[in-house]
Amino acid sequence: MAGDGGRVSAQRSVRADPVLLLAEIRAAQAELGERVDRRGTEPSSQQPIVVDLDRFAASLRTAWREGERRPTHRRPYRRRKPIPRRPSMLDGVRDQIQAWLDREPTLSAVEILGRLKTADAAGFSDKHLRTVQRAVKLWRAQQARRMIAESAAVIVPRTPLAELAMVEHCAETGHHREVAASGF
Repeated sequence: MAGDGGRVSAQRSVRADPVLLLAEIRAAQAELGERVDRRGTEPSSQQPIVVDLDRFAASLRTAWREGERRPTHRRPYRRRKPIPRRPSMLDGVRDQIQAWLDREPTLSAVEILGRLKTADAAGFSDKHLRTVQRAVKLWRAQQARRMIAESAAVIVPRTPLAELAMVEHCAETGHHREVAASGF
């Protein structure tokens, strides 16, 4: 009789262990996630949940770095389709603005808006300055990327790689070895 009481208290202390309880909860959540994934595709098979306490305790050391990775948590929503481009009030005059900027790259957005107001006073006002500023900024960014791409294509090494390798003679051993020379 005395042995049975010790065994019951040992079972209670094992069940009261918070790490073991947490491991059982996570295992149950994983099984629930698998059941939801399999729902309607396979007949259910009742397999006992096996909890490896040592492996679970080892995973707790680094789990805080990864954040919540439970099977019941959902992934964040990510839009897969591109956001459609809305029409702009500058669509009709975009070519004209680009022509002005091609002729005079230092033209400011205020000057462009002034030209647009003289051409179409009803269509443009001072309230549209920010829209014109964004268009000018985009044009200048495109021109900068184009200039960088063109200059990168022009840059080539002055000397071929074969000429950069120089041979050095070691007087003690009589051997030759290649030494990379600087191209300057």
